[in-house]
Amino acid sequence: MISSTVNGSLRDLSKAGKSATRLGQQLITGKKVQSPADNPAAWLQAGRAQSTAGLLDAIHAGLNELATNIQVADTTMQAVGRDLGTMQSQLEEALKHPAGDPVRQQLVASFNSTRQQIDDLVNGTSQAGARNLMTDPASNPQAGDIQALVGLTGEMKIVHAQQVDTGKTGLQVPDVPVDATDSQLQAALANLKTAEQTLAARRNGLAADAGDISRYLDRGTRVSGFYQAQAESLTGGDPNEAAVELQSVNVQQSLALQSLASISTNRSALLELLQ
Repeated sequence: MISSTVNGSLRDLSKAGKSATRLGQQLITGKKVQSPADNPAAWLQAGRAQSTAGLLDAIHAGLNELATNIQVADTTMQAVGRDLGTMQSQLEEALKHPAGDPVRQQLVASFNSTRQQIDDLVNGTSQAGARNLMTDPASNPQAGDIQALVGLTGEMKIVHAQQVDTGKTGLQVPDVPVDATDSQLQAALANLKTAEQTLAARRNGLAADAGDISRYLDRGTRVSGFYQAQAESLTGGDPNEAAVELQSVNVQQSLALQSLASISTNRSALLELLQ
């Protein structure tokens, strides 16, 4: 009889100890489901939700990098626009001086230098993605559209290349001879106005793609948050509830220990009587 009672108390003590360990871990991590053994179905569903959220986060990281490239490209285009304005001022000033005038020739030379500055700026952009969006494929094999994964089902978004160097497939701004005639300078000015329009159109095209990327980023954040919340709801636990349950388990442990102590005392007393 005593042996059976002892075994029962030991089982209660062991069970309470395991429960206390589990609840203590729950209070530390905030998770009610710590392993498949706690709740196989919830564990599996939470794992799937967390995996989906992780994939969305990876997509989000890629889109963030692409957004950075777009921003760098736009900033570069803005600088190109300022250079075009400078070039226009240089030609307008050159026309105020007669052909052959050294000042006029210097202004035309400055025009050509600014033109080269545009190409150096575009082709020398440190951010590879931005550079690939703006440069000539003939000189940069990596130049062209950028494709980005934007959805869980393989949905793709294309960010279109917007070439803005001064070449023939870019803004089409050729060098001007330093001894150019008035008609040549006027033609170059008209060409600059066309280049400015081309730049504005290509910058607007980039902005449209940037808007799409921004919307995909917002959508990804919301969907990832949904899956993360789902995973948390499946595995998370109420800390107050766990604390109350842990108190109950501690009481059970105390009672089991008291029971063992009582059994030990009674057994000693019984042995003394038998002697």
